[in-house]
Amino acid sequence: DTLLMWNPDIFQQICPRILHRDTCQQGYSGISALERDLVRSGVMQRVNADCPNCFMGIDMIIADQSVEYFAWALKANCQETGNLITQLRGGSPGALSSFVDLWLFTLVNYHAGAGCLHNAIAALPLEHELSWATLLPHLDVECPGAREYVEKIVK
Repeated sequence: DTLLMWNPDIFQQICPRILHRDTCQQGYSGISALERDLVRSGVMQRVNADCPNCFMGIDMIIADQSVEYFAWALKANCQETGNLITQLRGGSPGALSSFVDLWLFTLVNYHAGAGCLHNAIAALPLEHELSWATLLPHLDVECPGAREYVEKIVK
């Protein structure tokens, strides 16, 4: 969802292959839940490198291409994270938190979703610094498993 909402170019690249062009003009947020499911499936087909007849069961060409989609998805999650921070804290993410902490928040958003990250940030009192350390207690309540996921990635 995040990739398709925050990267309209990817949405417009995938959508017309699945849905009518007029439908795609509405953007990802403007189409029905069923249509969003179909477009998400289109993305998943493009990155699914399973290949029973290939060496080690992986189509290396598709696997290589999927790295680009993963990078776009991370960038979209970064944009969404920044937007959440701006909405909830009323300032520029870079002015409110460190670069490293922003990437940790982005990984939470990627893993657990924007609703989870939103609730954790909203639970942090405004007078508290927005950092990984200050957000952790709220993540543990709002986003079970998010801390462990991020710590596995960064260690």
